[in-house]
Amino acid sequence: MSAHAPLLSVDQLRVEVDAADGGGAPLTIVDGVGFSIGVGERVAVVGESGCGKSVTARAILQLDSNVRLSGSVRLRDRELIGLTNRQLAGVRGREIGMIFQDPLSALDPTMSIGDQVIEPLTVRGVRRKAAWERATRLLDELGIANAAQRMKAYPHELSGGMRQRVVMALALISDPALIIADEPTTALDVRVQAQVLDLLSDVIAARGLALLLITHDFGIVGALAERVLVMYAGRFVEDAPIDRLLSDPVHPYSEGLLASIPQISGSMPRRLPTMPGTPPPPQLERVGCAFAPRCPIAIERCQTETPALLPLGSSQPDGSGSSVACHVRNESRGVVHGVRA
Repeated sequence: MSAHAPLLSVDQLRVEVDAADGGGAPLTIVDGVGFSIGVGERVAVVGESGCGKSVTARAILQLDSNVRLSGSVRLRDRELIGLTNRQLAGVRGREIGMIFQDPLSALDPTMSIGDQVIEPLTVRGVRRKAAWERATRLLDELGIANAAQRMKAYPHELSGGMRQRVVMALALISDPALIIADEPTTALDVRVQAQVLDLLSDVIAARGLALLLITHDFGIVGALAERVLVMYAGRFVEDAPIDRLLSDPVHPYSEGLLASIPQISGSMPRRLPTMPGTPPPPQLERVGCAFAPRCPIAIERCQTETPALLPLGSSQPDGSGSSVACHVRNESRGVVHGVRA
């Protein structure tokens, strides 16, 4: 692997599930997406519920047995698609840690906190006493008061914020290079959300970890991510640095998402704009741009031709610019590779 090779590289990832009635064509949940994450890079995937964000994240670690995967997921120079469960066990937790959105469901109610946190270490042969001491120090680092006593507690005895810290400890205990955080603050109140986000940001920075953040909340994105992938109907429609996306969104869907964020100011409150319609269901045959039925600038070409995710003409040589999958915006702004230059 070269010094500049990505830590994680996803190419043409496709996720399909069988139709609920067992007949007909399989349903496409994620439709040929590709992206990469560098060492220490923080990337967010945003979009409405049901657009395929969490499915994409879970597909990286192949956590869902009822789906069919195709394409490529490479961690450093190792292909993950096609690995056996035994081989994947060496990747899950050890090289890629995952923070789930519902900590109560992610934790085993019949096991103590300590036994759950140390398990990734003991299965690798670390002595129980050493593992217990290491886990206690980690819980203390993550802001859990009386960590030694909490190690003996059970999940139902902890608050939601404490349980989320335990889930973070499970993701971090084996010193992975990449953390996947799937809506990490959904189940928490606003005050605890802020605490957990600050903690996650500090831990990621201190350890030099890469982050793949899954969220629908642009406030979280601004606090944690350097780069944002906007997802709609199982495809990426925009890829941009966070500052650029927030100041100059290019895809109409990105514009709509940002316009719907409430703004705090001294002026009278305004009615938030909304996007008409809903995302298409997976069983709908996809022809053209999936966003076209909801798009205010769609043209005839959008109804018949699926736009590719292409770098804009203003993109930088180091890849720090934006890419967008929109016929209209690519034509008006110019693209690096495609119809215009």
